[in-house]
This record gives sequence, structure tokens and C-alpha cells, in this order.
Amino acid sequence: MAAELRAEDRSGNVVFLARPDRPRNGRPAPARPPEQLAIEFDRPRQLHLVATDRLHGATFLRSLLQVKPTVLLDFRFAPHFKFTAVDGSAVRSQIEAMGIHYAHHSVPFHEFGPSLLKHDPMQIAIQLPELARANGSLGGPFMVLIKEVGMAHALSPFLIGALVKELGGRWTLEITS
Repeated sequence: MAAELRAEDRSGNVVFLARPDRPRNGRPAPARPPEQLAIEFDRPRQLHLVATDRLHGATFLRSLLQVKPTVLLDFRFAPHFKFTAVDGSAVRSQIEAMGIHYAHHSVPFHEFGPSLLKHDPMQIAIQLPELARANGSLGGPFMVLIKEVGMAHALSPFLIGALVKELGGRWTLEITS
């Protein structure tokens, strides 16, 4: 619908642009899709940190099924899958059934004390992109198991930094505890 200007509003310095009700050639305008579809490579890749010290087994299995990680890197010093209400063998069989590459890289976080920065956190974080390259699963999503939620928050910027530096692209981070 074209808007009309009153005669007193018209002057030589006003440019009036209006969209006509129908196209000039008489054909109807093509319908536009309601939203732009995202191209697959435009989507950020996902990194999920899971703090396991107080995690319920059902929460871990649910996140495993939702995320469907290609690589599961376990940074815990003493890895186990004995969660509340879930048997460890059931978790291991689910990981195998999903074709997830599991690797354990023992990091003695209990020796770190109050500061992760006393050690080289980037050398710890670089294990994830190296593991992804070794297994040909560069697209992710990746899941990292860490014992405590505080250490997950402290290590997360280094993990994202290592992934961006080594693999490039945009990354999203989610912490489950």
C-alpha cells in the first residue's frame, strides 16, 4: 500500500520511495521463505565439559545421548563411570555403541592447589585437538570429563583457545555438573 503525502509536506528536497501494491510487470512477487536456513559450516562446533564429582548417572547418559560426541576425553586422575543409579558397564557399553572415541589423559588436578596457572594449562588443553586430529573427528562435538566444576570453569578458556588455535572456526561451550 502506497502512502500519500499531503501537498504541504511535499517539497523539492523530499524523496518519496514507496512499494507498489503489485509488481509493475503484473506478475505476483515470489514468496520469501520465513527464515534463512543456516549453512552447516556456519554453525559453531560444540565443546561440552562435564564435571563428574556430583553428577547423577541419568544426567550423564542424557547429555551423552543429546550431544553425541565424536571424542570423549577424560582428564580425571582416576577415571570411572560409577555414577549414581547407573552401572559403569552400562555407560561403557553406551559409549562403545555410539562409536565415541574415548581417551584418558590423566591430569593430577589435586596437585594444582588453588591455581591452575601454576602449571601449563595450554599444554593440558592441547590434548583435545591432538586427539581429534589423530582420530579424524575434527568436526566435533567434543566432550571432556573433569572431576570438579571449579576446574571445568578454570580450564574452559584454555580448551576453547586450543581448539580455535589448532582447528579454527567458532566454538560454543557448555558445562554440565
